[in-house]
Amino acid sequence: MRQILIDNYREKKIGKLVEEKQEDGTVKVYPYKRNLKVLDEFFAGMRLDQMDMDVFRAFRKKRRDEDIDDSTINRNLSILRSMVG
Repeated sequence: MRQILIDNYREKKIGKLVEEKQEDGTVKVYPYKRNLKVLDEFFAGMRLDQMDMDVFRAFRKKRRDEDIDDSTINRNLSILRSMVG
């Protein structure tokens, strides 16, 4: 799903993409200022069929516990929605 989102950004020239070198030497691409890293960290290794309302509530709670605004959390989840459909 993540790669589909990145490919869509490239194809439709949506925003700016930045590359970040990882500790293992690989390079990850992120949409500029879209907080995809937050989703990568929380949902790492999770399959789509494992994502349900309880998981999304846990994500929202974690972000609120980090004192993140609801508007930012909603933008985070909108990226996830755009990956899915």
